[in-house]
Amino acid sequence: MEPFPLLLIIQAVISCYARNNHPCNPSTCGEVGNIRYPFRLKDELKGCSDWRFELACEDNRTMLYSSNGRYLVKSICPYSCRGSIDWDSGHMEVVDVGLQEGNYSSLPLHQLMPPNFSDEDHERFFSSYGTKVTIVSCSKQVRSRLYVNTEPCIVMEGYYSYAVIFAWASNIEDSCTITRSIYAAEYLLYKAFSWENPTISYNDIHNAMADGFNFTYSVPQMKTYDLCFLGLRYLGSRCTSYDYCKYAFPLRYFTRSIC
Repeated sequence: MEPFPLLLIIQAVISCYARNNHPCNPSTCGEVGNIRYPFRLKDELKGCSDWRFELACEDNRTMLYSSNGRYLVKSICPYSCRGSIDWDSGHMEVVDVGLQEGNYSSLPLHQLMPPNFSDEDHERFFSSYGTKVTIVSCSKQVRSRLYVNTEPCIVMEGYYSYAVIFAWASNIEDSCTITRSIYAAEYLLYKAFSWENPTISYNDIHNAMADGFNFTYSVPQMKTYDLCFLGLRYLGSRCTSYDYCKYAFPLRYFTRSIC
């Protein structure tokens, strides 16, 4: 065998091994433990993670910075399939830092809807799931079960203020202007439209917003090698050890969280 092809094979094997073996110890910040690849805390060793998943530890709280805001991370849950944990995909439970539990006058500081995501955010987070809450100010009073009065918690002088759960554009009255659109905990949707609970208060909505929502994350795949060797197989963009779940089922549709 010519030396040059042999060197290419050795380089591919070493590179694939390095991409799938991260010897750095997991980190902890506040209530979030086992922070590991692809995540890392700011100022930690660069080779321990993917730079796109950097978190900050501020006042013993784990923080996520995105293009449109700062969010408190409550937990990180990787996906699993048939007992195999894959940290490349999973979900994070996050809360807008503007929301304060028990302070019903507090509001989210940031809009968090897909149109507000940057290209970089779309690389890391392919969806969010929770219950959409839209805060509106209206020049006229609206009488609808969908519109929950925010007063006296939120008062907009000269306007009526409402929170609308799971609103579509067609649900917003012409006399109303959107001031905030964010996600709240998923259970709010079931609570709001349950026959057993015909009424819902703004306090209920705020509690769900302060409980946070889930960001689904996935490590962006970038093609680097065409072949893999010594028991490592090519998975779209990187070399990985063979795993039945990864090849038999797409992770984002058929795996479940370990949390």
